[in-house]
Amino acid sequence: MADNDNLVPPPPTSIPPTTRRNLVPPDTPRHGRMSSTEPLTSTAFIKDDVFIAAANEMKGKFVGFMKPDDFLDRFLPLSANAPAMPHVNRDKFVLIPQLEKEPDMYLPLIEALEPFCKDITLVNTSAVEDTDAGDLLHRSVKPDISCYKSDEVPSPSITRARNMLSYIELKNHEHDEPFGVAEKDPIERGSKGARDTRGQLATYANAIQATQFRTHVLSVVINRSRCRFIHWTRSCAIVTEGFDYTSEDWLAEFFWRLSHAGDVARGLDMSVTPLKAVSKETTHARRALDIKEEVPIFKISVIDDQTKKTTYYIVGKPFTNNHLHPLGRGTRCFKALDCQTGAIVLLKDTWRIEGYEKEGDIYRELHKHGVSYIAGLVAAGDVGGLTNTCGKTKDISSSSESKHRIHVHYRLVLDEVGTHLTDFDSTHEMVTAVHCALIAHFEAVTKAGILHRDISVGNIIITDSGGLLIDWELSKKISLIGARVLERTGTWQFVSIRLHEGLGRLIHRVGDDLESFLWVLVWVALRHAQGDMTTDERALFLQAFDYSVNGKGGLARRNYIEKDSTAIKRMKLSNEFLSRILSTLWSKFGGRYGTLLFDTKETEDPIAAEKWKADLESHEWMLGELEKALKNEEWRNYRYDGWVKQEFHTSLPESSRKRKGSDSYPDLPKHIRRH
Repeated sequence: MADNDNLVPPPPTSIPPTTRRNLVPPDTPRHGRMSSTEPLTSTAFIKDDVFIAAANEMKGKFVGFMKPDDFLDRFLPLSANAPAMPHVNRDKFVLIPQLEKEPDMYLPLIEALEPFCKDITLVNTSAVEDTDAGDLLHRSVKPDISCYKSDEVPSPSITRARNMLSYIELKNHEHDEPFGVAEKDPIERGSKGARDTRGQLATYANAIQATQFRTHVLSVVINRSRCRFIHWTRSCAIVTEGFDYTSEDWLAEFFWRLSHAGDVARGLDMSVTPLKAVSKETTHARRALDIKEEVPIFKISVIDDQTKKTTYYIVGKPFTNNHLHPLGRGTRCFKALDCQTGAIVLLKDTWRIEGYEKEGDIYRELHKHGVSYIAGLVAAGDVGGLTNTCGKTKDISSSSESKHRIHVHYRLVLDEVGTHLTDFDSTHEMVTAVHCALIAHFEAVTKAGILHRDISVGNIIITDSGGLLIDWELSKKISLIGARVLERTGTWQFVSIRLHEGLGRLIHRVGDDLESFLWVLVWVALRHAQGDMTTDERALFLQAFDYSVNGKGGLARRNYIEKDSTAIKRMKLSNEFLSRILSTLWSKFGGRYGTLLFDTKETEDPIAAEKWKADLESHEWMLGELEKALKNEEWRNYRYDGWVKQEFHTSLPESSRKRKGSDSYPDLPKHIRRH
């Protein structure tokens, strides 16, 4: 196939230039989103209760149990300059677990810990939501007690994850105890209350990670007189054994050490510098990036792996929104000002998976082979430092209960920002971008021998030249056989039915990525193309992209694709050209799963049926169909065909109640329960 370059058609060339690209402000009434902004990640389960989903993702990722003194010595070593800790008045702590109601515990605990908090402040935040984090995480964030630097206590709202150093969560029922108590207990207790508490703790830690530049988060959980410390990273959570804080002084010492710890030990990313003073540099950066005065800006360093040169970039808020869960790569993308050249670039901050080839090296390989429709690489490299690698826990626990990846903090700078695939001016423009991404995929496979393996809505962007295929960090050399890490890769909503049903046993093939291109087109059409489906009809169809519908991933989509192209007709799309190409692709991929049309062909013409199946493992037929469809001048000139925000119901809870006990949430509707 490498010699068949003539099979790759150029994309349509009549894409009008526009000043919209790269210049859309974040508060624009259009989507104004750039690459990778949907809450779709390769490890996320969506549209489930956030605490439950967080607990499910954390399953098998808790490491323990550490002794509390070992935990403190490892993660909060006492500063040589720290004064002796004040005497602990245990009488103040003894009264706390005797209180009948949990909310009554908050202020007495704060008062008991106050002597051990120097230049940090504990605040009762149990009744005030952090609305900023709620927008990011689709869930209220209000820990019982939040810990801030004393000069950074937020006002007027007292709950703000982007300022928190740490937090304390309290319970006063044994059924809410999240972790094992007896010597032979598993780390993760199996009760509903235990699960929900773990999810709650993880959600709060994630809120801090997602809204700050952090390497880790330290937190405390208390259940009556039992206390534990937790160290959260993108790989796992390290937990101490429970200790009685009314008779042992580890809790007081935790806050004494936290008070005197440096920012590295506290988990702050020291390669990022807040730019608080007004200067020519900051004024120019705000103007170039269209950032308002009240929005914080930062200078970020990137050390290139190859040149070893350090370059600097100024950023504001990330334009990505991929932070529903605490684990994983935690990718955030920023529209950035290159301090060296003055260019507007894309800066990607992520926690790469150890064992995978670095994304910057993949870009270099792709460019070496002349692959089209990929971004240019400016710089890429690991952040460096002990706290920028996480997940190495063999010296803490050799238990087989914990299975997690090792992550390394990594940054990548690309020369193109682009516009999100769902922010299209016309469906022709959207399909053109997908066509360009498919060309990039074809050339990566045939020229460089690299398979992308994470085709998703967030990884295809619209540009003035058509489109780009981005996010190559999960790609793999086709010549490499076998799994490299513990979990399957890919974004749940777009993974092929075959891989969903294979439950990790099957090798990811070219045909699986091609099928993902189909699911991207269908998902975008359902969510953002104009049509006449009712809200309920659209919601029902979209459940086929939701893992939590049945716990088996591709089953719902298989049910749809087996109905052949009638499923596309049921979408009632306004644009007949889009409907036509989707029907063509849909019918073809149905051959992978034995539709009536394919079975008939197999009976009448077995040779043609074999070719049909072979087509589904190569690019040529799909490239040809898209090229033919996009040549249609009537579609190209079709007006009033831009994106719309289609309404549909989700299973995500609309309320933002704080969980207080194992029965606070009603059962999920039957059609979205996990099995």
